[in-house]
Amino acid sequence: MKEEDLTKLTESIKEKLGEESSALIADDLGILYTNNKEVVNKMSEQEKEIARLKDTNEKLVLANGSLLQQVPMGKSEPEKQEESTKKKSFDFSEVFDSHGNFKH
Repeated sequence: MKEEDLTKLTESIKEKLGEESSALIADDLGILYTNNKEVVNKMSEQEKEIARLKDTNEKLVLANGSLLQQVPMGKSEPEKQEESTKKKSFDFSEVFDSHGNFKH
C-alpha cells in the first residue's frame, strides 16, 4: 500500500471515530505504518535485485553465445586422413629374390 493511501485511510478513520477515539488506536496505526514502510522497502530492494539478476543473466547468455561461436565445428579433412592411413597389402615377392633368398 502506498504511503498516500495509508494516510488517507488514517484520516478517514479519524473523521469517523473522532479525535479522542482515534487516539486509542494510534499505537496500532503506528505499527501499521512501520510494517507498511518495511514491506515497501523490501519490495523495492527485491525489484532492484531482480533487475540486477536479469541483467547478469542476459550478459551471461551473450557471453556463452559468443563462446559457442568460437568453438570450431567438424571439418571434412578426416576423410582424407582415412585414405592415407589405409593399410597397404604386403607383397612377399618384393622381399625375396628369384632364388628365394632375402633381398639386401
